[in-house]
Amino acid sequence: MCFENNDEVLTKQEIIEKAPLTYFYNTDKHAGDVLTRMVRNGLLERVKRGHYKRTGKTKRHFKKDEFNPNQEKLEL
Repeated sequence: MCFENNDEVLTKQEIIEKAPLTYFYNTDKHAGDVLTRMVRNGLLERVKRGHYKRTGKTKRHFKKDEFNPNQEKLEL
C-alpha cells in the first residue's frame, strides 16, 4: 500500500502517483471511486476533502461477510 504508516495523510493525487492505479480513460475518477469505497468499508478515513489516511483496520477486523477483499488494496 502507498501509506507509510497510519498517521500519514495523503491527497488523492499523491495516492495516484504512489499506487499502481492505471485506468485507460479517467484515472482520477476511478481512483476517487476506489477511495470512496475504501472509506465506506472502514479501511481509510477521509480527513478532509481529497485527503485520506489509514484507519489501521485490516480484513481481520471485519466479519467474514462484511469484508470485501477487492477493497483491501489500491490496485486494478
